[in-house]
Amino acid sequence: MTLRKKTLILLGVASVILLVVLYAISRTVFLKSYASLEEQNTCDHVELVLKTLSGIISAQDSKTGDWANWDETYSFIETNNQEFIKANPTDKTFSELKINLMLFIRSSGRIVFSKAFDLQNEKEVPVPQSIQKHISTGGILLRHPDAESKHSGIILLPEGPIIITSRPILTSEGKGPVRGTLIFGRYIDDVEIQKLTEEAHYTLSVHRIDDMNMPRDCLSAIPLLSDKTPIQVKPLSSDIVSGYTILKDIYGKPALIVKLLVKRAIFKQGQETVRDFIILILIANLILGAITIFMLEKKVLSRLMKLSKHAREIGTSGDLSKRITVEGKD
Repeated sequence: MTLRKKTLILLGVASVILLVVLYAISRTVFLKSYASLEEQNTCDHVELVLKTLSGIISAQDSKTGDWANWDETYSFIETNNQEFIKANPTDKTFSELKINLMLFIRSSGRIVFSKAFDLQNEKEVPVPQSIQKHISTGGILLRHPDAESKHSGIILLPEGPIIITSRPILTSEGKGPVRGTLIFGRYIDDVEIQKLTEEAHYTLSVHRIDDMNMPRDCLSAIPLLSDKTPIQVKPLSSDIVSGYTILKDIYGKPALIVKLLVKRAIFKQGQETVRDFIILILIANLILGAITIFMLEKKVLSRLMKLSKHAREIGTSGDLSKRITVEGKD
């Protein structure tokens, strides 16, 4: 094998090794950074959902407070005035308040008035019997030791998860004594979930913790979620990454698992960046290799070949008086 071929092979091998090393480093460093950005972006989306849901609960709690701190409500819970029922908790009221359930309960635990409403079909429906165990005397929803007391959160009913807000019934000035409890409820159904994802670049789904038919990825995420790690992020494919978090009920127990699907735009951008980086390195390597080969050929290899040729000629002729002409100061 000639010196020229050996040189070209060595340069080629060195270039290939360089590209492999750079590719490995770029994937390890760059893609790891993009993966971290993707994870943070997914966590931000999950936190945004939680903040939106918290806003919905706060708004419902505020509406409950408006109705609970009202002289007419304060009088009704004591007198059971039917004119109040005809004029106030109407179907239109439920639509305006965006609630499915309304309960007026005296301090003794007796329900003075209750009504359930289907917001989608805009009609009154039976009050779910399953709510009874949550409004028993001494239960958290009826426990209002002072005027500032309030309770809000999620309750799992057989009919579906529902946002519950509870306020003590007081005068319009917010004074007592407390005469009872006003409870508003709003189901977390597919329509409500869809509202949470309007104009968003993700897909949201909510599953009950006690649902044995929930997706396997949700089942596997549940043991990983805790107070220390409230959000888990897991790539599901090359195109989708998922974020998970658990919503607790009003009693502090896990009730729902929220699953958020986000397109892997950030990670794909990272892959494109790595690809472009390798292409640029390859082009630069080819240019540098061509320049290196040209300079080696001109300054070293061609002169060595010439020296070798003249030496062979002298050896062949046997004329030791001949001299080799060498240019430069090598």
